Amino acid sequence: MVRRETMERNSKSVGSHIMAITLIVLLVLFSASIIFFGILFGTVGFFHISNSSYDSIWSVCLFILLLSFVSGFLELFEYLLKIIITGISAQHKVTVLLKYGVELLFLYGSLSIVDDWMESISLSSYSKLFFAILLLIIGNIDSLQKKKHKNK
Repeated sequence: MVRRETMERNSKSVGSHIMAITLIVLLVLFSASIIFFGILFGTVGFFHISNSSYDSIWSVCLFILLLSFVSGFLELFEYLLKIIITGISAQHKVTVLLKYGVELLFLYGSLSIVDDWMESISLSSYSKLFFAILLLIIGNIDSLQKKKHKNK
């Protein structure tokens, strides 16, 4: 009798663990898909606003993937250049402006490299610059908010 109750409790416990793990996996997949499709449709929207052209939605997906890899690789050199700028410059405001300038330069370079690699997507120079500025602002929102809260 006691053994039967223990087995029923164990089976309920295993079932609840499986249900919890399944819900967590589904939640993670749902969140990742929302983030991916938000980035995808945001990029497609940017292409429409800037009158840039692309062949298919898959070329936009490849563009986002290649841009992530190229900008991640170039970020190493960007980081080294920012360290050099910090060591050379004595004024804080000049250092901040130079760091943002370097970051903008590397974002623009990443966009240019990926645009040259992909025949199915064409961006104008103004579109690349606007997209680089947009990525710079989005990438630095958290640091700007921290500075804002620090000043209060």
